Amino acid sequence: MTEPTPHQQDAPPPPPSGAQPSPEAPAAPAPPRPVGVPGAEERAAQSDSRDALLRLRSEVGKVIVGQDQLITGLVISLLCE
Repeated sequence: MTEPTPHQQDAPPPPPSGAQPSPEAPAAPAPPRPVGVPGAEERAAQSDSRDALLRLRSEVGKVIVGQDQLITGLVISLLCE
C-alpha cells in the first residue's frame, strides 16, 4: 500500500457508505440582486425619507410663503449641517 500524499492526509475521511446527508447542511445562498435595484427595505427607507422631507418643506412653507427656491435652499442647508 502507498503512503498518502500530504494533501490526502489533510482531507476529511469519506462518509461511511449508506450515510444520510446532514439535515443541517447549509442552504444555497440566494442569488445576488442586480446592482442598482433596491430591495424592499431600501424602498421603505427611501419612502420614509421622502415623506419626512416633504413634511419638512410643508412646515417651512407655512412660514415662508411663496418662496419655493428659498425653501429649497433652506432645507438643503439644514440637511448639510
